[in-house]
Amino acid sequence: NNILKIPNEISYLQKLKILNFMNNKIESIPLEIFNLNNLKFLYLNDNKIKLIPSEIKNLKNLEELYLANNNIFSIPNEIGQLINLKKLKLGNNNIKTRVTV
Repeated sequence: NNILKIPNEISYLQKLKILNFMNNKIESIPLEIFNLNNLKFLYLNDNKIKLIPSEIKNLKNLEELYLANNNIFSIPNEIGQLINLKKLKLGNNNIKTRVTV
């Protein structure tokens, strides 16, 4: 696909458990995604994302987070608050800073 932006209206999908926007041209994660309390699987690999917002901590039910093959340069400490996270894929990014969990 050639999706450039995730619509803000995504926040209306409160029962959503899986969100897959792999292989697109998305540059940023809209803050509305972090209001999806039932989200368990978030696939955003192979995009152009540069930043993981600290609001990632709100996704308490998240089990899988795929952000490989993007332009991410740092990982926020808040990622350590994802207590149900079982899989985290961040390979092939530009990560330069460490996270302390």
